[in-house]
Order: sequence, then structure tokens, then C-alpha cells
Amino acid sequence: MQTYYVKLTTKSPLHIGNGEVYELINIFVDDGYLYYFNEYKLYQSLNSEQKREFLKIVSNPLRLINFYNNTCKNYIKNSYLTKIKLGSEKIEKEYKKLKEYKNMEIFTIYKDPNSFLPTIPGSSLKGALVTLLGIFQPNASHLRRKLKISDALILPSNQEPIEIGIAKRKYRESGKERFPIKVEVLKENISFIFKIDVGDNLFNWKKLKEDSFNFYKERLKKCFPEMLNEFLRGGRNSIFLKIGRFSGRCFIVDKVNKIPKTFVVYKNQRFGDVEIENISEKEYFSLLEEHRLFWNERIKGIKDRIRKILEDKERKEKEIKKIREKNEKLREQEIEEAKISNNIEFIEKILVKYSLDPKIEKLLKERVVRLKENKREEKNKGLEKQANQEFQRLVNKKGKKGCEKLKEKFIKKWNKEKNHKNLPTILKLINNAKKFKC
Repeated sequence: MQTYYVKLTTKSPLHIGNGEVYELINIFVDDGYLYYFNEYKLYQSLNSEQKREFLKIVSNPLRLINFYNNTCKNYIKNSYLTKIKLGSEKIEKEYKKLKEYKNMEIFTIYKDPNSFLPTIPGSSLKGALVTLLGIFQPNASHLRRKLKISDALILPSNQEPIEIGIAKRKYRESGKERFPIKVEVLKENISFIFKIDVGDNLFNWKKLKEDSFNFYKERLKKCFPEMLNEFLRGGRNSIFLKIGRFSGRCFIVDKVNKIPKTFVVYKNQRFGDVEIENISEKEYFSLLEEHRLFWNERIKGIKDRIRKILEDKERKEKEIKKIREKNEKLREQEIEEAKISNNIEFIEKILVKYSLDPKIEKLLKERVVRLKENKREEKNKGLEKQANQEFQRLVNKKGKKGCEKLKEKFIKKWNKEKNHKNLPTILKLINNAKKFKC
């Protein structure tokens, strides 16, 4: 078994799809980035009222986007699993005016499920090499089994490896671009490493390099002659491959019968160009360590963001609990005060302010009724005292001639009203009596 250690570098946009699209429920687009997050953990972070609102609007794209923007923006930007640069402003504009889910389909690429770093599946690389070696026929399955290729692992880079943008189908004759599709792409000049295990001398690197050069020279000459000169200038220092979706049918079939009339471009670049080169075992394991550190750093970043969110949530819960305990203590204190208070307004305020135990509520209401009765009695006593004083003054007053009959009439009415305890009427009589010119 021969093992080759390989370094791969993308030379144009690359899309190796995983058959999935981003769902609106766990993405948020803002300030030129798409944030991908765990919607379940976001739901857990909401309070009861927000959870009810979330469940009501989850099927309405525009309301969901507004909810994320108004309520969850800070949480999402501080707890995302991965964020990806947008290669087109049009995507963010469409997102913020979205009315239907289908208008926001973004096709995703393969990623590591823990770090969300892009990965190139070994099956895609094997497919390209199988085509190159001409062992794709059904009767060559025994040869294909001798070829084992690992997944390609990403290496650290000075740029973010992934971008989201719009791919379009370009017509060769007219140059027009149509049928836009939103895709996640690997940028050019992103490097990966992988291993090839070859059994029974299926090929050697020198022969693979020659086969690759001749295969793509022939296919480019037939399908894309405008690319041939650039390919030839690249020479034979490394092996050229076309992989992934949109790379072109003429590079993955046995024979080419006709020149394609269209091809897919991203920012005016064709898809799927990569170069691979053989590296030493020592260099491979050195680069593998770089990948491991890069992977650990990405995982640490995700964990740190989640930990910070959980700590903030715990801190807020403690603050809320402290406020609740303080409010409960104040509530109990005010209820106890209300039980012995003579302030009717204060007791009525407590009855409105708190949801009380029925027994306590009944007790306070009875106290209010009793206090009001006491207050009314005190008021009546005051009125009665005042009435008596005014009456005595009037009776003792020496009037002019002719006043005696008027005074007798008044005294008779006074005695009648006094027996009925109708104090307001008595006071009215007294006020009228003050006007007597006696």
C-alpha cells in the first residue's frame, strides 16, 4: 500500500454541497454577515412572554426577522455557531424584505459538525481521480476499491474561507447571466491536506501528473478553449483537478459529445478549480498540527461564546431572583401593614396592587368597610356637635318683634330632623337660620 500526503489549494470558487439549505429559523443576516445559531438555545434564553410570541410568529418570515432584530440581535451576535461574510449586498436587502421562505434558500457546503469549518469529502476527491484514471466503469470496481482518500482538512488562512453570494448561469454566445442561485462557496487560495492510499501500484504521482495534464488539456480544448492558454501557462508542477458542483459536466463524463452552451459563474469566475501537490510525511503532520490548533481555536471560540451567554443568563436570573425576593418581602410587609392600618387609601391600594389570598382579601375589605363606617360616624358626631352649638346660639338669641313665631317653627323642624339623625339637613336648616333677621 502506497501512501501519498497531499496539499490542495483552491484556485477558483468551490461549492461541494451537502444537499441542505439554511433555514430561516436559525439564521440572522445583519451588517454584511450571516449568523448561524442554535435556535433551541435561543428559545431557552427567552422569557415566558417572548416564548409565546416566538411560537406565534415562527411561520411568518417577516415577523420572525423583526423579532430577531428587535429582541434577539445581541444574543445571536454573541452566541453564533459560525458567521459568514456576504459576497453580495442583495442578499441582505432581500432578507430584510422577505415574505416567503423559498426566496431565502442558500445552498450550503460540507462542514465539520463541531467546528463548522469547511471540509472537502474524500468521495469528491476520489470521484475526480477515478475519472482521471479512467476506472469509472462498472467492471473496474475492484480497482476503485484500491483507492482510499481521506477527507481534506482545512488549514489556517489570513482570510475567512467561506463566503455567501449569488451564482449565475452564463450563456457562452451572448454573455448574459441568468437564473441566480444563492450559494455558500469556498474562496480561492484556501488550502487543505489529505491522504491517498493506493494499492497494487494503481498509479504513481509522476504518472498521475501526466494523466491529469493530458486529460484537462484535451477537455479544455474541446469545452473551454478560452481557458487553455492559462492552463498551459500553469505548467506541470502540480496536478489540476475540477471538483464540486457547477465544475462542468464535460470534466466528469467519459466522453464529450458537444460543447456546453452555458456554464455557472460566481463573480465572473468559473467553479471547481483546485491544484494538488505531493508533500512529505513530515510536512503533512506539521500541517496536520496546524489544522488541529485551528480546529481547537474555533471550538474554543464557540464554547467561550456559549459559556459567556450562559453566564450572562445565570447572572440575569440571579438579579431577577433577587428583585423578586425583595418585591415579595415588600409585598408581605405592606400586607401586614394593611392589616393594622387605618389609612383607607393605603389598604385599597394594596387590594389593587397584589393578587391576595382570598382570606386576606376578605379581611382587608371588611377592614375598609369598618373604617369607612367609623369615619362616617366621627363625621356625623362632629356635625351633630356643630349643629347643637348653632341651635343653642339661635335659641338663646334675642330677636326682634315678630321673630318668635319663626323661631318656634324652626325649633319644631329641628327636633324632627334631629330624631332622624339627618345631620346634613339639620346643617342646612342652621345655615338658613343664620340668615334670620331676628
